[in-house]
Formats: sequence, structure tokens, C-alpha cells
Amino acid sequence: MQFKPRNPFALAARQRQAGAHEQSERARRRSERQALQQQLQQDWASGADDASDLDADSALAGGRQSTRARLRQR
Repeated sequence: MQFKPRNPFALAARQRQAGAHEQSERARRRSERQALQQQLQQDWASGADDASDLDADSALAGGRQSTRARLRQR
């Protein structure tokens, strides 16, 4: 049984294929969640859990903010 030889040009083209040069959406969301969790842990450890940390907009929204908005305030 003879095998067909591999195409060297196809392999070279596959290896040249570039990967992503920026974070994927999933990786960006994951890193934002991790940053938020770290910030919440630090706030909890320092005892900064009173309601004065929340502004009026976040209080009206049920206390939910995007990670960027929360980190921008600090």
C-alpha cells in the first residue's frame, strides 16, 4: 500500500496562519470578572462594605455596575 506524500506547501500555509492579536471577548469578560472579584475581596477584607460606596445611579440599578464603571470610580 503506497501513501500519497504530504503537500509541503499546505503545511507551511497552516503554520503561517496567525493567531489572535488581542483578547477574545470571552477572555476579556473573564479578566473583568476576575478584576471585580479581586476588588470585592479587597473591599471586604478592608471592611469597606457600607452603602456609602455606592453612588445614586448604581443604587437605582439595584447596585449593579459594569466592572469598568466600578474601577473608574476608584
